Amino acid sequence: MRGKLSQQIDGFVKNQPPGDAELVYRVSVAQDGAIVGYKPENSAAVDQSETPLSELLYKPVGTRSPAEPLADFRVVLAPDGTVQVTPW
Repeated sequence: MRGKLSQQIDGFVKNQPPGDAELVYRVSVAQDGAIVGYKPENSAAVDQSETPLSELLYKPVGTRSPAEPLADFRVVLAPDGTVQVTPW
């Protein structure tokens, strides 16, 4: 899951670098690799009006099981466009 998440974010961020400050998020991922939620974890991320993660967020067509297991990751978007993904 970590590799798939990293690829999703890395491909998107390369086209839209996050800006001047490092952005840190807690990202929840479903078993199928879908990003089902994220939360800003530093002041720069809180202050950011737009984040590339919003574009990657799963938009439900049907319903997901509320009991579906999720994995949380720490995602760091660096100003130079690099992405770090580590288990939360």
